[in-house]
Amino acid sequence: MGEKWLSLLGVVSCPRHRVGSLVCELMAVRRPITFSVVAQSFVCCALLSVFFFLNFFCFCAAPSLPCEAKVKAAMQQESASPQYAGGESLALTPFRRAEKRYKLYRLDRRAARRQMMPETDFNDVVDVRHPDANTEHNRSRLRSVQGLGDSQARCFAFTSVPGLLLFPECIPVEEQQALCRDAVLKYADSRQHPNHLSTHVSEPKCTTRYEAPMRWATLGFSYDWTTKTYSRGRYSPFPLALRRRIDDILHMCGCIPELSGASVSTYEPQTAIVNYFSVGSMMMAHQDVSEESMQQPLISISLGCSCVFLMGTASREEAPYAFWLRSGDVAVFSGPARVAFHSIPRIMDDCPTHLCSRSEEHEDEPHGGGKDVDDDDAYWRAQMRHMRININVRQVYSDSCKFIFES
Repeated sequence: MGEKWLSLLGVVSCPRHRVGSLVCELMAVRRPITFSVVAQSFVCCALLSVFFFLNFFCFCAAPSLPCEAKVKAAMQQESASPQYAGGESLALTPFRRAEKRYKLYRLDRRAARRQMMPETDFNDVVDVRHPDANTEHNRSRLRSVQGLGDSQARCFAFTSVPGLLLFPECIPVEEQQALCRDAVLKYADSRQHPNHLSTHVSEPKCTTRYEAPMRWATLGFSYDWTTKTYSRGRYSPFPLALRRRIDDILHMCGCIPELSGASVSTYEPQTAIVNYFSVGSMMMAHQDVSEESMQQPLISISLGCSCVFLMGTASREEAPYAFWLRSGDVAVFSGPARVAFHSIPRIMDDCPTHLCSRSEEHEDEPHGGGKDVDDDDAYWRAQMRHMRININVRQVYSDSCKFIFES
């Protein structure tokens, strides 16, 4: 019996596969249940508890992969998935590397308790709202565009991305609120405009307003995401308020030498794609080249949460530049930028308070509260708290199509 207990005392240092055999050996000893047997069983259980505790301690204390290695592994696994880019090959091009640099990565809950994710370096992201805050490299390429007529708006060009014009804080707060309200309550109503959920192939769903996981809605001529084509026979009314805003932007662009000419004076907004981005989502690199009228610029309005916007060239093999786009900013893609690859790898969780749900702490703010609101108002503000909306407008056909506009 002494030898047996010596063997049990060795449980702590023995390999795991011996534990089972030792327990079976004890169970094979058939004796009357006496105080001695109970005491021996108690000691055996205590030793087994010590064994499992030490194994657990060694597992937790074992060196783990550095956080950067975990992120790299997640990137490699993600790159191997064809679903990440709609089935297209995900070669590690310079553009793809830039997307990985700014994309939000999350560790699983267990790993996150032991280590923190490294912070993303946004130092190289061009900030047109604060030109002096940019790096010297970016400041040397950022150019203020003059000649906007009687408009008080600011406009910037970036010499390394020809054809891209950025208008910071171009949309007033009141108009931002109106556009967000319409985007959530009207543009996402499938009875008026087709959207991501209502056109689902296998399970189409009728919607009366925005609801997750809706990703887009189309105004004007409908766009087929499968065939990447438009149809003249399928369209919804293009909103009058949005058309007026686009006309104002075009008026400013018409005064800019780089954009003056027939292309702007004859521009007709015929389709708007409304994108809904929740925090943590992204849009992969793509080109907008399905329109017949490619000489006409594409106009993009940002609302809600800020984003990192990447704009490159007509090839993924050339590294893009990163820009901040915030609520109220407008971007115009013309010339080379009209056919360039672009993407949104990061949505920040920073929706401005004038677009979020009202609360007591915001009652004294100019656009934050102080009056009764209806259920619809509370709904769209609640949706905007963690969402970015992008409204991008383009002319599809070269000929005029005034029949699509609201009267």
